[in-house]
Amino acid sequence: MPEQEQDQGQKQGALRRIFQLIPGILLCGVVTVISLGIQAAEERVFDHPYIEALVVAILLGMAVRTPGSRRSAGARALPSAPSSCSRSR
Repeated sequence: MPEQEQDQGQKQGALRRIFQLIPGILLCGVVTVISLGIQAAEERVFDHPYIEALVVAILLGMAVRTPGSRRSAGARALPSAPSSCSRSR
Protein backbone atom coordinates (compact mmCIF):
# COMPACT_ATOMS: atom_id res chain seq x y z
CA MET A 1 0.00 0.00 0.00
CA PRO A 2 2.70 2.59 0.80
CA GLU A 3 4.24 1.99 -2.65
CA GLN A 4 0.91 2.76 -4.34
CA GLU A 5 0.54 5.96 -2.34
CA GLN A 6 4.10 6.95 -3.26
CA ASP A 7 3.41 6.25 -6.96
CA GLN A 8 0.20 8.29 -6.72
CA GLY A 9 2.11 11.19 -5.15
CA GLN A 10 4.79 11.04 -7.84
CA LYS A 11 2.16 11.09 -10.59
CA GLN A 12 0.42 14.08 -9.00
CA GLY A 13 3.76 15.87 -8.68
CA ALA A 14 4.56 15.22 -12.34
CA LEU A 15 1.14 16.46 -13.45
CA ARG A 16 1.52 19.57 -11.32
CA ARG A 17 4.92 20.24 -12.89
CA ILE A 18 3.47 19.82 -16.40
CA PHE A 19 0.67 22.27 -15.62
CA GLN A 20 3.24 24.75 -14.29
CA LEU A 21 5.10 24.59 -17.62
CA ILE A 22 2.03 25.30 -19.80
CA PRO A 23 2.14 29.14 -19.51
CA GLY A 24 5.79 29.23 -20.57
CA ILE A 25 5.17 26.90 -23.50
CA LEU A 26 2.23 29.04 -24.62
CA LEU A 27 4.40 32.16 -24.34
CA CYS A 28 7.01 30.50 -26.56
CA GLY A 29 4.30 29.81 -29.12
CA VAL A 30 3.16 33.43 -29.04
CA VAL A 31 6.73 34.70 -29.47
CA THR A 32 7.20 32.29 -32.39
CA VAL A 33 4.04 33.44 -34.16
CA ILE A 34 4.95 37.12 -33.67
CA SER A 35 8.49 36.61 -34.96
CA LEU A 36 7.25 34.70 -38.02
CA GLY A 37 4.80 37.53 -38.68
CA ILE A 38 7.57 40.13 -38.43
CA GLN A 39 9.70 38.13 -40.88
CA ALA A 40 6.78 37.81 -43.30
CA ALA A 41 6.20 41.57 -43.12
CA GLU A 42 9.89 42.18 -43.79
CA GLU A 43 9.78 39.91 -46.82
CA ARG A 44 6.76 41.79 -48.19
CA VAL A 45 8.33 45.21 -47.67
CA PHE A 46 11.97 44.51 -48.54
CA ASP A 47 11.70 41.31 -50.65
CA HIS A 48 14.22 39.74 -48.27
CA PRO A 49 14.23 39.14 -44.50
CA TYR A 50 17.01 41.29 -43.08
CA ILE A 51 16.40 39.97 -39.58
CA GLU A 52 15.32 36.33 -39.61
CA ALA A 53 12.53 34.98 -37.44
CA LEU A 54 14.96 33.15 -35.16
CA VAL A 55 16.81 36.37 -34.32
CA VAL A 56 13.52 38.20 -33.77
CA ALA A 57 12.34 35.38 -31.50
CA ILE A 58 15.54 35.58 -29.44
CA LEU A 59 15.22 39.36 -29.09
CA LEU A 60 11.52 39.14 -28.19
CA GLY A 61 12.26 36.40 -25.68
CA MET A 62 14.90 38.57 -24.04
CA ALA A 63 12.52 41.52 -23.97
CA VAL A 64 9.76 39.44 -22.39
CA ARG A 65 12.01 37.71 -19.87
CA THR A 66 14.12 40.65 -18.65
CA PRO A 67 11.44 42.78 -16.91
CA GLY A 68 9.99 39.76 -15.10
CA SER A 69 13.34 38.56 -13.83
CA ARG A 70 14.12 41.98 -12.37
CA ARG A 71 10.86 42.12 -10.45
CA SER A 72 10.94 38.67 -8.92
CA ALA A 73 14.68 38.05 -8.75
CA GLY A 74 14.69 38.32 -4.99
CA ALA A 75 12.11 35.60 -4.56
CA ARG A 76 13.47 33.15 -7.13
CA ALA A 77 17.17 33.92 -7.38
CA LEU A 78 19.55 31.13 -6.55
CA PRO A 79 22.63 31.86 -4.51
CA SER A 80 25.60 32.52 -6.76
CA ALA A 81 28.79 30.55 -6.76
CA PRO A 82 31.75 32.24 -5.13
CA SER A 83 33.75 34.27 -7.61
CA SER A 84 37.45 33.83 -8.07
CA CYS A 85 37.73 37.62 -7.91
CA SER A 86 36.28 37.89 -4.43
CA ARG A 87 38.59 37.94 -1.47
CA SER A 88 37.91 35.99 1.67
CA ARG A 89 39.16 37.62 4.83
